[in-house]
Amino acid sequence: MGRYTLSDLYRGQYGPIPPIDSMHTDLSGKTVIVLGGNTGLGLECARHLASMMGRGESAGRLILACRNMKTAQDALTSIRETSGYEGGEVWAIDLMDFASISAFADKFEKEGGGRLDLLVENSGISTTEYRQTKDGWESTIQTNHLGTALLALLMLPYLSKTPANGPAPRLTIVASDVHYFTKLYPDELSSPKILEKLSDSNHCKTSVMRRRYLVSKLLNVFFMRSLSKRIPEISPVTVNAVNPGYCRSSLNAEWKGSVLTAVLLWLSFVLVARTTEEGGRRLVHAAVTVDPTKALRKKDLKDAQLRAKLDSAYPKALHGKFICHSEIKEESDFVLSSEGQDAEARIWVETIDILSRCDARVPLIVQEYLS
Repeated sequence: MGRYTLSDLYRGQYGPIPPIDSMHTDLSGKTVIVLGGNTGLGLECARHLASMMGRGESAGRLILACRNMKTAQDALTSIRETSGYEGGEVWAIDLMDFASISAFADKFEKEGGGRLDLLVENSGISTTEYRQTKDGWESTIQTNHLGTALLALLMLPYLSKTPANGPAPRLTIVASDVHYFTKLYPDELSSPKILEKLSDSNHCKTSVMRRRYLVSKLLNVFFMRSLSKRIPEISPVTVNAVNPGYCRSSLNAEWKGSVLTAVLLWLSFVLVARTTEEGGRRLVHAAVTVDPTKALRKKDLKDAQLRAKLDSAYPKALHGKFICHSEIKEESDFVLSSEGQDAEARIWVETIDILSRCDARVPLIVQEYLS
């Protein structure tokens, strides 16, 4: 695509967002997981989804997958009070710990009921400080990319086996438009192992860590593209990525810089940032909408039968797409370049190799469910 300008950013921040009623999808009887559903965008996304999950015996199943069980339980209480949804569960997961992700998958295998209709991968961190996880990776790379990828792969069999009656099963990864403003540098691209280079403490100087969040969102886009290309055509699963826009959340709480930088961030937070509800609505839009083009926006459709026909006619219209400001957008020029595509392919191979050593199910899933 052409250069992503400040004008594009401005239009995205101040442009209209489809109302939640236009996205309403019947999630009765469905199983939905919202990663990071205890605060910020994840909480607001889960709240909106809960309003679609029906009531009584036919109600859907909402699982908040979170690291902090106290805030997760508080979030579930808030969701019940505001949405009227009486169900919901909180399950523990920590993306900085591969064993925790595997344990989550073990629990789902035993208690998940054999189906998964929607997985929204929202959890992430933004920090300028180098920290190594117990698994030996830089914390942002593990949380935002490797952990997100591991959970996606371990949940793929349940998404793939879910009957496509109603909304087709979907995996939505929360990426960002900040990937437009970064790329991989020559010393990273020339490294035999790109992810290992990105996690190397000697490489992660201050200047590198200042763009680390941007790079992690670039990795999200790469992973979404790589995974979606390998989902067989006969599979009902849709995989996409979404940019929620710049929102008032606690994401940048750990970001450190100069006083001037802090002032500029505060001003942008006050003057430009959207509310978490608006950002959460954008996650829902990517997670349940059939086709976001203006001609097919369901907000224009009053007839329930016609809405259902569109659901069946365009089951995978958003597959492999990056949804930015509630519309399908091309990814960055770097992503689409030959250099970027080569990096994407190499990072996919490296990611699968790393995760296969973390959980023996990964290579089996890749072999059985991907082409």
